Amino acid sequence: MDIVVLFSNKGDDDCQRLRVLWDGLSNVTVFELTGDMCMEDVESATETALNTPCDILIVCGHGTPFGLLSPNWDYYVVHEYNCGVLNQRTTVGLFCHATNFATTNRLNGFYTDMFISNVNEANDYCVECTLDEIETQNTQFFLRVRQLIENNTPLENWKYYMDIDSSDVARFNAGNVQYFNWDNENLQI
Repeated sequence: MDIVVLFSNKGDDDCQRLRVLWDGLSNVTVFELTGDMCMEDVESATETALNTPCDILIVCGHGTPFGLLSPNWDYYVVHEYNCGVLNQRTTVGLFCHATNFATTNRLNGFYTDMFISNVNEANDYCVECTLDEIETQNTQFFLRVRQLIENNTPLENWKYYMDIDSSDVARFNAGNVQYFNWDNENLQI
């Protein structure tokens, strides 16, 4: 199975935890966007990533309901103009509010909604936890996604495997995932 990852890397600890998804896998092509890249290079790498043939396209980093943010958060690298390409792929969107982006743009695939990846986000959503709990849970979550990919688990079943432990942050993040199949009358699981 060929996997393409478009990784908008802000350089913070939140983003670095995502690396467990692909580190050590031989069938992965990672297009990493960093804050020191000029806009032209970011856009070129994004275009190449979105158009590289693959079995699964993972789009990850920080985002909003409008799409995936650039590493410096000054514009969107994945936004409404990319939706035609995204719907031609088996897409996994791992960024905050990706479900809102997918719903607005009727995108098929597996997406996260608000995803707690730091203490400030936990406080904003009244989830009591420590930084250690967040780091552990995030790593477990991303390792679970990796395992589901490696096991060829259909995306529509992923949600059932996300409840990893009983911590508040794990329950919050596992409860904020969604699978969309708009081709089948918006099958939401």
